[in-house]
Order: sequence, then structure tokens, then C-alpha cells
Amino acid sequence: PVPGAARPGGVTAAGILLIILGSLAAVGGLLFILGGALLASAGVNEQIEDQLGPQFGGLFTAAAGVIIIVGVVAIVYAVFKIIAGAKVLSLRNGWRIAGIVLCAVACVGWVISLIGAIQGNEQGFDIGTSEFGAVATGPSIGGIIMALLFLAGNVITIVLLARNGQAYRR
Repeated sequence: PVPGAARPGGVTAAGILLIILGSLAAVGGLLFILGGALLASAGVNEQIEDQLGPQFGGLFTAAAGVIIIVGVVAIVYAVFKIIAGAKVLSLRNGWRIAGIVLCAVACVGWVISLIGAIQGNEQGFDIGTSEFGAVATGPSIGGIIMALLFLAGNVITIVLLARNGQAYRR
């Protein structure tokens, strides 16, 4: 960019959106970690072992570990998204491309989430019958709205970053 030239508004908006979306992803990752920790400390392993046998005794501890790992991955992803937002604001082209890729990955996740919210089946384990099953609950309006909002935020960020590529040419 020309020294003293103003940064385009679309670049500023994209950088701020990346930082906001990354911050929200970090909060989601922290919630996953807290949920996994609560699941690990819930003490339901003994009940599962009594109902299903000793081979299922560590089921919830293993599930808690997976949930915690998902939370850590979400936080790492969020940190990269926040860094991409800051570097986009300083007109770093490599980070503009990274921001596009990170938002594209998020779009895939939010489309899957949207499909799940529209489908509305809830998976559950009934301890009384010792069976897993799907219960048709209908569409989740809150889930649909949240998925659409985050999907729109990521798509808008991709469009802003793609349309303002000329700001990154030296």
C-alpha cells in the first residue's frame, strides 16, 4: 500500500469480524473444556458400569476427554482467527488468505450445524432401557438462528476479504 493511504473500510470490517468471530470461538472452546471437566467429575461412570457392565465403566471419562480435546482445538483455531484479524488490519496478504481459509472452514461447520438444527433429532441414552436412540424433537429455532448468524458472519468476512484484495498489493 502507498504510505499514508487509508485502509479500505471493507478491510477494516473484515479484520474486526475475524477478531469478533475468533473471540466467540474461543468462548465456545472454553465452554467445551468446562463441559468436559464437569462430565468427567459427574460420577456417572459407576452407574453406567452397574447398568451396562464393566466394559462401559469409563465411557463418560473417555467422552469427557474427547470433549476437552475439541475445546482445545477450538481455542487454537480461535487464536489463529484472532491473529488473522489483527494481521488483516495491518494489510498482510498471507493473513488475508488465512482469514479466508479459516472462515471457509467455519462455514462448513456452520452448514453442518444448520442441517442438524433443521433436522431436529436429539440423540440420547436412556439408562432405564440401556438403549441409545434418536428422538424427533423438530427443528431447533435457536440453533437455526445461531447457525445462520455465524454462517452469515463468516460468508460476509470471506466476501470482504476477497473483494478488497487490491488493498494488499504493494
